[in-house]
Amino acid sequence: GYLGHTPTAIFYIIAIILISFHLKHGIQSSLKTLGLTENSKWKLLYKSSIVFWGAIPLAFIIIVISIQIGIIN
Repeated sequence: GYLGHTPTAIFYIIAIILISFHLKHGIQSSLKTLGLTENSKWKLLYKSSIVFWGAIPLAFIIIVISIQIGIIN
């Protein structure tokens, strides 16, 4: 597939990183709309959003790296 081609894989990883920042902004903005901020009593939920926006892109990046190093064919 296309992700076995190194320049395409690098572009894909950069795109995923940029999308992850957009995802982080969207999650935190929606929580702020609901009144859940770092200073509220629900700050744990706000902080867990950081894990959420980081875990999903990381999973996609791991797949691409696995294709590149030959774990996934």
